[in-house]
Amino acid sequence: MIEQLSIDKPKSSSELLGKPEEILAGLRELYLLKLITGTVIHGHIRDPLGYQWIGAENILLTRRGAAFKPV
Repeated sequence: MIEQLSIDKPKSSSELLGKPEEILAGLRELYLLKLITGTVIHGHIRDPLGYQWIGAENILLTRRGAAFKPV
Protein backbone atom coordinates (compact mmCIF):
# COMPACT_ATOMS: atom_id res chain seq x y z
CA MET A 1 0.00 0.00 0.00
CA ILE A 2 2.91 2.37 0.71
CA GLU A 3 3.80 2.08 -2.99
CA GLN A 4 0.51 3.81 -3.88
CA LEU A 5 1.10 6.80 -1.58
CA SER A 6 3.21 9.91 -1.92
CA ILE A 7 4.82 12.46 0.37
CA ASP A 8 3.48 15.39 -1.69
CA LYS A 9 0.36 14.27 -3.62
CA PRO A 10 -2.59 13.58 -1.27
CA LYS A 11 -4.86 10.65 -2.01
CA SER A 12 -8.21 9.38 -0.81
CA SER A 13 -8.73 5.86 0.49
CA SER A 14 -11.17 5.32 -2.40
CA GLU A 15 -8.31 5.89 -4.90
CA LEU A 16 -6.18 3.04 -3.55
CA LEU A 17 -6.24 -0.39 -5.16
CA GLY A 18 -7.61 -3.29 -3.15
CA LYS A 19 -10.65 -4.25 -1.11
CA PRO A 20 -11.98 -1.17 0.71
CA GLU A 21 -12.12 -2.84 4.14
CA GLU A 22 -8.54 -4.10 3.80
CA ILE A 23 -7.33 -0.69 2.55
CA LEU A 24 -8.92 1.09 5.52
CA ALA A 25 -7.55 -1.42 8.04
CA GLY A 26 -4.07 -1.10 6.52
CA LEU A 27 -4.24 2.70 6.50
CA ARG A 28 -5.25 2.70 10.15
CA GLU A 29 -2.23 0.60 11.04
CA LEU A 30 0.07 2.87 9.00
CA TYR A 31 -1.45 5.89 10.76
CA LEU A 32 -0.92 4.38 14.21
CA LEU A 33 2.72 3.72 13.27
CA LYS A 34 3.01 7.38 12.17
CA LEU A 35 3.87 6.38 8.59
CA ILE A 36 1.01 8.43 7.09
CA THR A 37 -1.05 11.52 7.88
CA GLY A 38 -4.52 12.41 6.70
CA THR A 39 -8.10 13.22 7.57
CA VAL A 40 -9.87 10.19 9.03
CA ILE A 41 -13.57 9.35 9.08
CA HIS A 42 -14.37 7.05 12.02
CA GLY A 43 -17.16 4.50 12.00
CA HIS A 44 -19.27 3.27 14.92
CA ILE A 45 -17.53 -0.09 15.39
CA ARG A 46 -14.78 -0.13 18.01
CA ASP A 47 -12.04 -2.73 18.44
CA PRO A 48 -8.89 -2.86 20.63
CA LEU A 49 -7.18 -0.24 18.39
CA GLY A 50 -10.10 2.22 18.62
CA TYR A 51 -12.85 3.05 16.15
CA GLN A 52 -12.60 1.41 12.76
CA TRP A 53 -12.26 3.73 9.80
CA ILE A 54 -14.90 4.16 7.11
CA GLY A 55 -12.86 6.62 5.04
CA ALA A 56 -9.68 8.67 4.80
CA GLU A 57 -8.81 11.75 2.76
CA ASN A 58 -5.67 13.79 2.11
CA ILE A 59 -3.43 10.80 2.84
CA LEU A 60 0.27 11.57 2.66
CA LEU A 61 3.35 9.59 3.62
CA THR A 62 5.36 11.05 6.47
CA ARG A 63 9.12 11.19 6.11
CA ARG A 64 9.20 8.07 8.24
CA GLY A 65 6.72 6.36 5.90
CA ALA A 66 8.62 7.44 2.79
CA ALA A 67 11.66 5.56 4.10
CA PHE A 68 9.69 2.31 3.57
CA LYS A 69 8.68 3.11 -0.01
CA PRO A 70 10.49 0.96 -2.59
CA VAL A 71 12.82 2.92 -4.86
